[in-house]
Amino acid sequence: MPPAVRAAADAISADTLMRDLEFLASDALAGRDTGSPGFDAAARYIEQRLRAAGLAPAGDDGTF
Repeated sequence: MPPAVRAAADAISADTLMRDLEFLASDALAGRDTGSPGFDAAARYIEQRLRAAGLAPAGDDGTF
């Protein structure tokens, strides 16, 4: 396993996973229907978490 992948995996904790799941499953996101404000909030949160993990976008127009 590449060292960067190992470091990212080692940084995962039960507390971090719980925090992420609680937010993504919360009523505050109002179901996360496509195109809804909850969907957009979930996408922004996931993007933020990916960037914090040191990942760079590789999608169209620099997106994840």
